[in-house]
Amino acid sequence: MRAALSWAWRIGIALCSGPALPSPLTIYFETREPFTKMAGDSLSGLVGEPVSIALKRSGLDYEFSEMPFKRYMALIQRNMVTGCAAGAVKTPDREKAGKFSAMVAIDKPFVLIARKSDDLLSSTQTLKEVLQDPKVRLLLHEGYSYGMFDALLEQSSVRAQVSRLPYDNAGMVRMLSQKMVDAFLMNGAEAQTVLNVADTHAELIIYPLHDAPAGSTRYLFCSRQVSDEALSRINTFLPKPVVAP
Repeated sequence: MRAALSWAWRIGIALCSGPALPSPLTIYFETREPFTKMAGDSLSGLVGEPVSIALKRSGLDYEFSEMPFKRYMALIQRNMVTGCAAGAVKTPDREKAGKFSAMVAIDKPFVLIARKSDDLLSSTQTLKEVLQDPKVRLLLHEGYSYGMFDALLEQSSVRAQVSRLPYDNAGMVRMLSQKMVDAFLMNGAEAQTVLNVADTHAELIIYPLHDAPAGSTRYLFCSRQVSDEALSRINTFLPKPVVAP
């Protein structure tokens, strides 16, 4: 494994003209617990650990590169790099643009994080009901897929005030605590981690969604430059998919 490179340097190389230099397979990630986090020279977490195991056993030359989600997804979807995103969810557009590995991990169902002091939401609601309330200000992470909820969120009949912003989890918690939004949508495993580390955790609550499907499945999402042979070698050594606790 080669030393990880900064995302700014990697984008610069991707945009340069001229003959392409031999390069390792780059595994892009953002620090996003409990899924991906660097631990020494390897990725850890529900997604990171099995990916690291497979890469080490595959014999491939590879490196890790931490980068904002939107940036590395754009590089992969435009086929500008020989690389994969760790822990992506399948969508039709992504399947057209790149390649997916075998399954790496399985999420818990989606939930809402909200303020305990608000009475807009309850523990008995569905997301469909929430989206019909024009008073609700719902925050989503820009660029993320919400699995089977994607179609529901895009319907023209949605009356809630839905915003998609490129904040990390800490930024979304700040917006919630400062009453700039009323709730944000997140998978259950990640939601519990967010509450555990948030300074304002005592003010927040997790609401289940009674129309939430089973947890999304996560994969390596790779550019077309990644050979089928390399992806097959990774698939061979991926452990059994991890189910979020």
